[in-house]
Amino acid sequence: MFIYIYIYFYVCFYIYPLMRLLVCLFTCLFIYLYACLCISVCSFIFACMFIYIFICTFTYLCVCLFICAFVYLYISSYIYIFIRLFLCLFIYLSMSLFICLFMYLCVYLRICMFVCMFIFYIFIYAFICLFT
Repeated sequence: MFIYIYIYFYVCFYIYPLMRLLVCLFTCLFIYLYACLCISVCSFIFACMFIYIFICTFTYLCVCLFICAFVYLYISSYIYIFIRLFLCLFIYLSMSLFICLFMYLCVYLRICMFVCMFIFYIFIYAFICLFT
């Protein structure tokens, strides 16, 4: 019985979060490789879509920064490549970190719920034993 409980806790609180973290890291690595390998018109449209999502999501400061980035984009193609790399990495890293933080928050909430339910069952058992 205790072995099953140990395996359950080990899988739920150690293996599963580690697997989710590895998935996030491999996603970031894939996007990094994609940004390095794709230098074409389609990837330019793809990068512009990311810039549009980024501008719509963040503050006016980011809008000003990316207006400056577009100016540099037309000056040099090398600067364009670095901006696109930065955008793809930053967006996917922030999304991955948000997913990982949310997942770990869910894990800690599950631990708290398990402890609270355990204490609740102890009180119910003590209450039943007291009156029987």
